[in-house]
Amino acid sequence: MSIKQWIVLTPLCIAAAACQATSTQNSNSAAVFNEQDYSQLLPVLQQEASEGSADAQYKLGLMYNQDQGTKQDDAKAIEWFKKSAAQNDARAIRAGA
Repeated sequence: MSIKQWIVLTPLCIAAAACQATSTQNSNSAAVFNEQDYSQLLPVLQQEASEGSADAQYKLGLMYNQDQGTKQDDAKAIEWFKKSAAQNDARAIRAGA
């Protein structure tokens, strides 16, 4: 492999590895979210959201907005929607965050 090829391929490999890690992380909450077991979902989403997952941040916003698994809290819902929208999550942006 030439230096030129290495320079081009290395960032791509790093990006692919990061995407895979994010995908695996989000799959933990996705499985629980689909089952609608909100009591188990809340701590999982809180962990993932604090680690920067836009998907988890959006879902936390939904939970706080819709009184699912936690007491309704509009301020917290908006906070999580804004964090998700800041990462260009289209759903959060459409929600008006």
